[in-house]
Amino acid sequence: MLQLKINRFINSYAMVALAGILMLIGARLAFQQGDISYFTFDRGIAFPSANLWITSSWVTMVANTALILLTALGWMVLIRLFNPFRALTSLPASFFLIMMLSVPDMLDQLYTGSILAAVMPLCLGLLWSCFDNETTLRRIFLIFVILSALSMTQYCFAVYIPIFVVGCLQMKIFSLRTLSAILLGVITPWWIVLGTGLVDLSDIHFPETVNMFRVYDTDELFSTLVTIGVTVLLLVIGWFANFMNVLTLNANLRAFNGSMSLVGVVTILAMIIDFTNAAAYLPTLMLIASYELSYMAGINKGQQRYIPVIVIMLFYLGVFAYSLFAAA
Repeated sequence: MLQLKINRFINSYAMVALAGILMLIGARLAFQQGDISYFTFDRGIAFPSANLWITSSWVTMVANTALILLTALGWMVLIRLFNPFRALTSLPASFFLIMMLSVPDMLDQLYTGSILAAVMPLCLGLLWSCFDNETTLRRIFLIFVILSALSMTQYCFAVYIPIFVVGCLQMKIFSLRTLSAILLGVITPWWIVLGTGLVDLSDIHFPETVNMFRVYDTDELFSTLVTIGVTVLLLVIGWFANFMNVLTLNANLRAFNGSMSLVGVVTILAMIIDFTNAAAYLPTLMLIASYELSYMAGINKGQQRYIPVIVIMLFYLGVFAYSLFAAA
């Protein structure tokens, strides 16, 4: 009976609330300790990158933690709405919040990584809603408008444009009309900002190539690299554990899972190839890992399936505690 109650709790809204509270407390503790390494470089192409939008350390912390909470809630709503692995659970949101807690430097400041993770549930939701329905091309247009517009502030958004092109193939809606919607979506934001004079051609510039990790001291760098490595490992384990189950799903659910797997693969490759910018991809990596781990927990019918969930969460909480201890 106790094990049943624990399993119900970790899949409930109460667990999401607890994870959110822990995340907020952790953000506040890290801020009070005053050892946040703020990103001060500009990786924008036409506009400043997100880490330069807010100068107040307090306001940027509030803005970013609020955005992370909204991202977790949006992720939970998306998965419950489309139910891509046939299990009603709030665990993906809980996992994501606890994972983000492990990187205080990325938790306490608004930066590109948070915004990229925030738009991912929106773009995936728009994509999934178009499955086998070519009358919804306005949604495809909107996806590419969002990614193209945000790429003006950081090129990492452009990395995901090809993914959603492939996503149109996965959703069985790729055609000349779809291709036109994609091209118009990519072109429109640039057409607007250049045509209205918001940006001159002379304002377009190469992003700074500063290594994000150079702003960290040795202990911060170690904990961040461990977090990245373990998150990648957990994501890969989740893929292999869920693969055979995904094959038994119907066509639309296989397409939904396939699009998320593609996002995960490209995110890992981007972090390797674009290592100096890896921190920008980390929240999205955590988002996809949170889904795969929740799927893995969902297909496990054992009474003690809560144990791996708790162990994983304790690991990320332990990394957070180490970060505070190392900074003290």
